[in-house]
Amino acid sequence: MLDYYSCCPAPKPEAAVNCVTKGLLDAGLSDPTGLKYTETQIRSACQEALNDMGGEEALGSQSGWLTFFRLELVKRTKARLLQQANTGQIDTALHRLATRLARGCQLSIRPTVDPADQYKAGEIKTLGKERDAEARELLTRAAKQVQPIMRRRQWKVKLLTEFYPKNDNLLGLNVNRGQQVKVRLRPAGRISEFYPYESILGTLLHELTHIVVGPHNAAFYKLLDEITEECEGLMAKGITGTGVGFDAPSAGRLGGRTFSHNPAPSQLRQVAAEAALKRLKT
Repeated sequence: MLDYYSCCPAPKPEAAVNCVTKGLLDAGLSDPTGLKYTETQIRSACQEALNDMGGEEALGSQSGWLTFFRLELVKRTKARLLQQANTGQIDTALHRLATRLARGCQLSIRPTVDPADQYKAGEIKTLGKERDAEARELLTRAAKQVQPIMRRRQWKVKLLTEFYPKNDNLLGLNVNRGQQVKVRLRPAGRISEFYPYESILGTLLHELTHIVVGPHNAAFYKLLDEITEECEGLMAKGITGTGVGFDAPSAGRLGGRTFSHNPAPSQLRQVAAEAALKRLKT
């Protein structure tokens, strides 16, 4: 870039400005937002910097357009551009944004949304009873565990909620094919206790199956068996949903200290079968 500044010995102000402007343009000088300065902006800043340094009189006193003088002019030009960009004296991307906000303009900034993010439990609610934080944690963990299954099958649950029905044998309920799914977390008569996590997860899988098949027929149990096996595979690999629309490794492995209350995958099928038998008897 220095070759441009040595284009002529002791140049006139216009030639000096041309040399510096060309050099900075070729170097791709940009403002703090990454937007490159225009030739007009650089030329104006360079002319002002040159005037500050003494203008034509200062140039005339330089022998051979001295390197020090050239570098100082470049330095002051850059500094002036930066000052003007920061104070909004020149039109930069940042300045235009600030101006639009000041005028009350609404910006149409649309975040990238994964279409598959809709296939999950949209809202989770508990009953606010004893140990409510633990109840929410259990329900949320189960919801995240089945999220990869819901994404692959494009199932949606608008509201996943805890319930505590009067019928002691009722473990779950699917309202309007996923509009609302209710899962019992606490044993009858023991409001401060919880069912094992694998039982809660088995109930949730059962109710998700009702999104596709209503009655407890052969098609229902075939599908329940399929998603139970799929869930076992995910758990064995330590995969769960993140709650934000994609699958990711869970923070720990089943059977490890982090998830000491989680089941071994082989237990899930048994629990689901037992829950199904219990329903048939009611």
